[in-house]
Amino acid sequence: MGALSVSVTEESVATKWCPQCCETMPESEFHKDASHSDGLKAHCKHCRSLRGARYRNTHQEREHEKHKAWVTSERGRRIKNANTSKRRERREVKDKTNAAQQFRRYCEKHNIVRPSTCSRCGEKPKHGPIVGHHPDYTKPFEVDWLCMRCHSIVHNRTVGPWPSKKGV
Repeated sequence: MGALSVSVTEESVATKWCPQCCETMPESEFHKDASHSDGLKAHCKHCRSLRGARYRNTHQEREHEKHKAWVTSERGRRIKNANTSKRRERREVKDKTNAAQQFRRYCEKHNIVRPSTCSRCGEKPKHGPIVGHHPDYTKPFEVDWLCMRCHSIVHNRTVGPWPSKKGV
């Protein structure tokens, strides 16, 4: 085992020697590793990167087989399905946000005024404003004007109890 060689220069930047490239460089060029006495990996980031690339090139087939086996395993399928579901949810949220922004800009530009009654139940809202509901986010200018209660029902959310007005 080699001796630990950590030194401090005049600028008080701690340095460390890499046994692979035989260079002394700042500690920021080494990955952290709590299991080592100095808290850093033995080899610098650049040498570790080269080492990993060499390994992947020489063991490419084996790595490919390991990946295929993992993807077809129960755990691999579960994680892949979860990630696919998350991607789909993010895409849906993005579509929803884009449709809402486009419609908001359109309303501002053309001075569109919200109606005073809900297009679903026909009543004036008791709580909250009339909101523009997008049945299809790919058509941002087609909206149903709904009260908060009907909007919650459309999205299968729990409805109420609505807060009562004081003094009524």
